[in-house]
Amino acid sequence: NLVVGEGPTNEANEPDVLGESPRSRQAPVARGDLENLQPGATVQLVGLSMVQYNGRMAVVLGVDRSTARCEIRLGDGSVKTIRAENLRVVEPAQPAAGNLPPPQNHMPPEDEETARITL
Repeated sequence: NLVVGEGPTNEANEPDVLGESPRSRQAPVARGDLENLQPGATVQLVGLSMVQYNGRMAVVLGVDRSTARCEIRLGDGSVKTIRAENLRVVEPAQPAAGNLPPPQNHMPPEDEETARITL
């Protein structure tokens, strides 16, 4: 269920997958399962055959919706590729600063003449 990005590759020049058969790599995943998986989301690894990875936290770096796989960075800095079904979103991705809505209590800038302070 875990792909090691820097490891050896198989005949199809794909990274080796730990704990998966080649047939399981092509299993379809429902589109709705990928909705909350966005770059920047914090996720927990679950349901892996390599149990030492279960429960570990990671950050999503990228999502390949055509293969239902996500590239993640674990706490130790290692980068892995994993099936979306083995990730549980703990904290959704935060929107980029340019996409944030304006603050609710935003006040218009004051007039220069009235904003001066005399000491």
